[in-house]
This record gives sequence, C-alpha cells and structure tokens, in this order.
Amino acid sequence: MHTNNSESKKPSWNIVIGRKTSLSPKLLESISDTDVLEDACTTYAIAMKKALAVIDEKIKHFYSSVSTSYDKSERSKLIKSQRKLRRLYNQIKIGNEVRSDLYKDVDLGNSVLAVNMARLKVVDVFREQLNQQHNDIVQMLCENNRVLCGISRASTKFARELLAHQGSSKKDIKIYKTSTRYFLRCCFKPSPFSTLGLIVGFGDKKIVDRTWSVEPAILTWLRRELFLANKVSLPTQENPILKNAIEGYDARIVTSYLTTAQGFLSRSDEVFAVKDSFTSQKDSKSEDISNDLNEVELGLNTVIPVPIMELENQLKANKDGTGAAIVDRVCSTAASLSSYSDNPYEIIRKTDDVSDAIKSAAMWMERPVPPWASRPEKLIHETVLNSGEEDYPDINSAMNELNYELGKRICCSPRYLQLVQNFLDLYGSQKQVGLLDFCAEIIFRSDEKRFYHGRLHPVESDVYPRIGGSVPSPVSSVLLQEIGGGNVVINSMTPYWLNARERWLAIDGVKNDISLDIKDNLSFSFHETDIYKFSFGSDWNGLQQIYSGDNSMVAGLPVDMPRGGSKLQDFRIQVRDGQFEIIDNKGDICGLVYAGGISPWALSGMERVLCEISNPWRFTFGERFRATQKTDYGTFSQRIVGKNVVYGRSAWVFNSDKFPQPAMSMTGKDYLDIKSWWKYHDLPDEVFISVIDPYGFRKKPVYSHVSIPASVHAALSGIPQDCAIEVVESLPFGIGSQPRIEYMASLRHKGVG
Repeated sequence: MHTNNSESKKPSWNIVIGRKTSLSPKLLESISDTDVLEDACTTYAIAMKKALAVIDEKIKHFYSSVSTSYDKSERSKLIKSQRKLRRLYNQIKIGNEVRSDLYKDVDLGNSVLAVNMARLKVVDVFREQLNQQHNDIVQMLCENNRVLCGISRASTKFARELLAHQGSSKKDIKIYKTSTRYFLRCCFKPSPFSTLGLIVGFGDKKIVDRTWSVEPAILTWLRRELFLANKVSLPTQENPILKNAIEGYDARIVTSYLTTAQGFLSRSDEVFAVKDSFTSQKDSKSEDISNDLNEVELGLNTVIPVPIMELENQLKANKDGTGAAIVDRVCSTAASLSSYSDNPYEIIRKTDDVSDAIKSAAMWMERPVPPWASRPEKLIHETVLNSGEEDYPDINSAMNELNYELGKRICCSPRYLQLVQNFLDLYGSQKQVGLLDFCAEIIFRSDEKRFYHGRLHPVESDVYPRIGGSVPSPVSSVLLQEIGGGNVVINSMTPYWLNARERWLAIDGVKNDISLDIKDNLSFSFHETDIYKFSFGSDWNGLQQIYSGDNSMVAGLPVDMPRGGSKLQDFRIQVRDGQFEIIDNKGDICGLVYAGGISPWALSGMERVLCEISNPWRFTFGERFRATQKTDYGTFSQRIVGKNVVYGRSAWVFNSDKFPQPAMSMTGKDYLDIKSWWKYHDLPDEVFISVIDPYGFRKKPVYSHVSIPASVHAALSGIPQDCAIEVVESLPFGIGSQPRIEYMASLRHKGVG
C-alpha cells in the first residue's frame, strides 16, 4: 500500500490497487497505417481548396459582368452560369462527386477533375484500410486465446459467431464491428472483467490469480420458485413487521427482483402498509417494478423463505430426491462454469449446460423461465489479478492537491438536513424510534414511495453535523489515471468510498492490502464508535455482497443476513444536537457504512434513505457541478484543470440530428463527411463516444480515433436516430506501448466546508 505521510503521522491518501487494460494500445498502430489515409485526406483537402478558390473567382467574375452588362439576354445567361457555379461550389464543398467534362473552362475542369481524383483516392484507401483493419482485428482476437476466453465469458453468443467466422472469406459487418469494440475495450478501457481488463496489485511478489463469483441470483431464483411452486418443504422465517407509531398501522417489506434488458440484476425493497388493500398496493407500484402477482404475494406473506445457500443439502434433508436432483444440476453446472478454463469452446459448452439446467428446473417446477436463462454467462463474473508487475505512480503532488481541493468542497447533503428536520417534526428531540420504522415513514410521506422523488420540505441551514458518534469523518474514493509529468486525470470520485473496494476482498492476492486500507479508513472515520457494514440485494446481485475478509461487523435485512450479522430492524435512531444518532441492538451509538457495489445514487426507497442517514457528506465539485453551456448542437462542458489535476474532461453532447450517423456498411464518402464535421466542431482526434437513449440510459463508451477507420466505424455506425451522443476527450492521449492503468485511491479529509 502506498501512503503519503508528509503532513501527518496518519496517511492522507492511499493507492491500493490498479485496474489495467489487457492489451497494449500500441496494437492499434499495428493494424493501421494512418499515414496513407491522412496523406490522401490532405491531398483531397488541398485540391478542394484550390477548386473552391477557382470557382469563387469565376463567380466574382460573372457577378462583375452582370453588374456592368446592359443586355437583358446576356445578363440572363450570366446569372444562369453564376447559379450553376454556386451549385457546383456547394456540391464540391459537401464532398459530392461532379462531372468535370461538362466544363469547357480548362481551369475549372482541371480543378474539378483534381478534386474527384483525390476524393476517389480517399474512398479507395478508406475501403482498403477498413477491410484490412477488420480482418486484422478478427485474426488478432482469434489468435489471442486469453482474450478469446474473456469474450466467451462476456458473451457466448458472440464468441460462438466469432469462432465460426474465423478463416472465412465472408464479410460480416456486425462481427467486424463487435470485434473492434472488444479490441478497443481491451486496449483503452481498464475496467476489470475476466481477461478483458485486469486487477493489478503492487509489490515485489509475482502473482497471477483468478477468482470467480457466481451471482447469487441463481440460488435465490431456485429458492423463490420452489417456495412459490410449493413442490417441496422449505424452512421459512417471519417477514418483519415495521411498527408505525404515528398513524398506527403496520408495514412489511415487499421485495421485487428485476432484470434489465442489459442483464443487470437489481432488487427493490419497498414498504407497504398491511392495512392497504392488495389492489391499491399493486396499483401503486412503479412501472419498473414487476407487477407479477406472486412477487407481491410473497412479500406480503407473513413468512418468507429462509435465505439458505446450501439449498441442495436442505432438500436432501427433506428426502426430496427429485427436487434435490434438479437443484444439484443447476448448482453443479454453475459451479463448473465458475472454474478456470483456457479453452473458449469449453466455456461456451458449460454456459449452454447452465442454460439447459435452468430451463429444465423451471419446467419441473411449472414456473416461468427467467429472462437471464438464455444469457447465464451474465451470472458468472471472473476477476483476473496480475500483481507485481507495476510500480507505484509518482503522483504525490497531484494527490496532495486533490486531497486539499476535495477537502474544501465537502459539504453536508441537503437531504440529510431534510431528514433530520422530518424526524424532529414527526417525533421531537426526546424520542428514539426504530431505524427502519423511520425509513418507512419517510417513504410513505414521499411521492410514489421513492425518496429521491419525494416532496420533502427543503431545509436551508449553515449548520453542519459535527464529526463523531454516528457521523463519520469524510473519506472519498477516486479513480484516476496518469497523464504525464506527475499529473493525473480524474475518472470518478465519490464520498462513498467503501463500495469501490468491498468486492475486491474476494481476491486473495490483494485481500490483505485492501483489508488494511478499509480498517484504517474506518478507524479514521468513526474513531472509537462500533461500525456496521450494510448492503441490500446481496441475495440477487454479487456486487452487493459483503465479504468478511476484514472481520467487520455487518447488519442487514433478513434476506441479506450473512451468518452472525445483526438485524437492522433491531437498530434505533434519534436526533441529538441537530444530527442523527444510530443505536445498535446492544444499546450503543454506532456507525453504518454502505458496502454495496452499486452506487448509492442508483438506489431507491429504504436503501436510499439509509445511505443518506449513514453518510451526510457530498462534494460541491465534480462532473455533476461543472459549468455546461448550451450550443446550437447540444451542450459543451469545458475541461476543469487544477495545477496537477484534471478534474473533468472536455465533453460534448450532440442532438442526434446534429451528429453524423453512417450506416452499418460505412463508406469512404461517410468518412469524408465525418472528417469534415469533426474539424468543423474542433473535436480531438481521440475520444470516447457514448449513446444516450431517450430514457437517459448511457451505453458503454467506445474509444474512437478519427484517423483510424475501424474505430470510427465501431463507434459511429448504426447509431439510433432518436438518441443523444456524448463525446468525451480520451485523456490521456496517445497510443503508447504500455497498457493503460487506472488507480484506485482513498483520501481522508480532515476539514469540512
């Protein structure tokens, strides 16, 4: 672990791990010859400039002749010739091919001919380079077994198509485009997944380590469906009742399990009053929550299935041979998939086995087949650690600057102050109530039972909570990259630091370093106060699981309860001196720390309220707060630069009708148009491009270099018509020989405000 001890005995920042691309960006140069295409484009630009100058001179001549001519017939001919030249001028300017043999004027004809010849050269070079780059990328992926295994982990469907395409002379634009996207991801995006992006530790030891996590959704789905099918006897527990002291009603937590079209798994825990009719409860649910009758019935029942992980053993204990066999097949095939394999064909076969097992289980239980059954690879996450190869970056000045600037911009969340005032309005300052009871009350008093959409009374106050008790000292998490000269660029920063680390405790090679980092930061945040980690949806999404590698105490809802954990429904809450105090089941003031991998901003309902209560700190600086100016094409956000730190990259958002949208079969003419458009908007050569759908969902960004046809085709072709397009400068720039590394740092802030 790297620390800085220049100003205090305790370190102010740590860098624990890195996230690294699996391929070198230099490989992009090996599949492209940008000089040939750039020379052709330069020749074309020069020829077009000369032609436009000749045409402009002719237009001026005709204009002068018209103004001095007194013959009506002659003037009419001159005006027609002038208009013809203007059309020619516009046609050449937008890159269209025109016939030079129609012009008897030698200078004009030769100029048009030169433009046409230069244009055809660009089109030919583009087509040749695009085809060559596509073939090179497909071949490179197929010959790189390590990357090919990573692709098989990400999408067995595409891996199967890619392997079938290998050695084929048939052109498949979709395969070419997807292959390029995977290739660029491996070269420029250091987000970890299997062998497509790696985790790196620091130190002298050489380690290559793999860990697999099977999404708990498989077992949770089996448990719930068996419970609903009522084919076997499963143990149950009471669905906890929340007592409401104000209105006098009881409430229960209704759980809904969601799967997006992208395969993302989420769980919604909503609170419903028992006294409400079933119809009103069902109708009040938001559209993104499943309205399946059985889902609602399960949550409203007085009992829910116990969250046991050894489901097969439980069935065997009940002497249910058929059920045990069905469960055994699902669990064993999933376990088989989550094991090391350097054979992509084997990974594909094992994934198909999981899909077949899930479909067979659903058929036996007479229950619907889950939407993820056809994409079970989404439920297996492989992490590859490649440690001991990297040195700590020499970025002390940048990190000290970042710590200082963020420390000045930490403030209290207005929602925390709102919640404090809401508590005082409801209960006064002398009363303790159940922690979840208060959360339920807030949800009931918010619109659509969604706290982040709720009409809570705003509170204006300069009073900040004092650090101590249940209020932690602020610690933030930052992802950053070097950009040379000891300078860094920030990829993301959040005051919720723990959720960026907890998931990596499952990796043996970095577990000790991360555990120490967590321990030190928890001690700094809460001093002598007992601390409990909490999360939600851990029975459905692996990112939300809490690991015990650092021996922390944990607390959660019944379905999230790890062994030996405390029940959040046993915790109480009060307001003292204008801030919350949380009391654990022992009667002691304690601190709560959100440990889930899903961002708190993406949570809703009870989960969101608890996150707001547990951590009041926010930044008044960052991506969400930087100045954005409107333009005729959309918006523009200027780069935010400090002395040694770039806090935000330059970013452009274009309306779809203002952005070039070539078809899947992109042509050289499309490329010329894009180059011209790129230059007009003064965009950098290297960017990341993201598509934002009408609902605000931002698809994963794709790297693009405007001089490399394959990358332009992968990023721009086939963009839907009704979307916005975000273009962000790819800082750091340059196609270097070393993989790109993103560092994960924690920063401890002493000052507030």
